[in-house]
Amino acid sequence: YRLLYYKTFFPDEFYFTCLKHESLNSSKMNDIIKELKKRDIRLKNPDINRSLKNEPIKEGNTIYLPLDIFKAGTPLLEKILEERKKGPFQSFYDFILRCHEGIGSDDLRTLTGMIEGGCFNCLSKSRIGMKNQLQAYLNFAHFDMDPSQVPHISDSGEDIGEMLYLEKMALGRILSCPLDRIFHKEGYQTFLVSDVSNLERSHRFQVEN
Repeated sequence: YRLLYYKTFFPDEFYFTCLKHESLNSSKMNDIIKELKKRDIRLKNPDINRSLKNEPIKEGNTIYLPLDIFKAGTPLLEKILEERKKGPFQSFYDFILRCHEGIGSDDLRTLTGMIEGGCFNCLSKSRIGMKNQLQAYLNFAHFDMDPSQVPHISDSGEDIGEMLYLEKMALGRILSCPLDRIFHKEGYQTFLVSDVSNLERSHRFQVEN
């Protein structure tokens, strides 16, 4: 009865607690996400300009997952939050330029996971482009190069299927794209269906080469 009470009268606090303590790929999380959809609430990837350190945050009808879902080190997270107080990150290089002093050698894998988990979607459409430029951007930032002097990230060449697969590996679930609405898209080279998607269960998938 206590859980029902909190769920009825304090739904945000109830669902935030569930999101903090449940794995994204658990069966219970499936039920939580269904309930959120019924309430017209979207659960989205962590966002480098919005997410908190270790608490979900709700903006309108959207809940953003926390940054620590990527197991990032405390110095890196603190640097990110400190820099964000000065204003949102404007581009992926702007993020690297402002935060590179807090990025250690052990953080490179974490940053790659953050890219693959969609944390930088607000800064660039191309996750593969950000991964390809990561080390170069760190080198440029070390010399404090102006953003106008560094190469731009290309938005082409993204394999959507591979992108979604890597997102699931990083987060435990695909959040950036509703798979039951994907049949065929330009640039979709790898066929991938989540084990919890309606598309797989209903056997309605259609693949075109």
